[in-house]
Amino acid sequence: MFGFIGGPTYGFMNWMLNTGHKLIPNAPESSYYHLGWGDNRIWVDPEHDLVVVLRWMEGEHFDGFASRVLAAVKR
Repeated sequence: MFGFIGGPTYGFMNWMLNTGHKLIPNAPESSYYHLGWGDNRIWVDPEHDLVVVLRWMEGEHFDGFASRVLAAVKR
């Protein structure tokens, strides 16, 4: 339909809110991220003044990654 590899919504901005800490339990509720094809992510955490861009990280590892980033920032 759109000619994109990866599905009909690939190419659109899919911002995910962390409402109730459901998506990233260890990150602030005010944080959010964009999820793209290939598990590419842009994570924004306004509380810690962070914008983190990463590629090829599967969803089950993302919360642990966020925890380690936040621990490093708090030092």
